Amino acid sequence: MKDWATLTPDGRTLCVRREQDTWIATCGDGDEARNELLDVALIEAIRGDATVIGHSPQPEYGAWIRARADQIQRDLGAG
Repeated sequence: MKDWATLTPDGRTLCVRREQDTWIATCGDGDEARNELLDVALIEAIRGDATVIGHSPQPEYGAWIRARADQIQRDLGAG
């Protein structure tokens, strides 16, 4: 199993891994978000942590998430 990590635009750590057909994402101190769709797992992880620390995702997160999802799928070799 490979892990992938980066920082969100506001500096939180975002970690992603794939187990079978499920993407698992965590952001900062938030709970794991699991989904078959990578974009959805990323959104849920980022929003989940934002609620905890009092931030709200910015509108530019949509494009940022899409770009990271493409990069993660290339890096982890999962289509």
